[in-house]
Amino acid sequence: MCINLKNDIPVCQRARRLSCSEKLQVNDQIDDWLQQGIIKESVFDYCSPMKSKHRRFAMLRKIFQPWQWKRRKKTDCFEQTSRTLARKISMHSTKELIEKSVLMPDGSDKNQDSKINVFLWNLPDVEEVPSHDGETV
Repeated sequence: MCINLKNDIPVCQRARRLSCSEKLQVNDQIDDWLQQGIIKESVFDYCSPMKSKHRRFAMLRKIFQPWQWKRRKKTDCFEQTSRTLARKISMHSTKELIEKSVLMPDGSDKNQDSKINVFLWNLPDVEEVPSHDGETV
């Protein structure tokens, strides 16, 4: 990999404005971290020296990948699909609902078995649910 630059001017950035006492504290902390091996200086040709931080559980992060934990798994989608299919299969036919007296036959044509005209009879009351504009539906 080759990076072609237009000129050989090094990249630099203005120092942050800190008071003298704050600069001394920051430099002391950086020196302590360098001696302890927590951070190390990196050498680049075209930028100021950067410090890289040693991560405590770097290998565990590579193995476990916690940013993918909240993703939906294929098994979850399969379970949801199987639940909906089971619910659709378990839905009762109109004849069963008439026998349980949830539906009542229309009574206009009693000899016709292929198509039964029914209307709702004993359904439980549905609570009023507020819609997105705040009105109850």
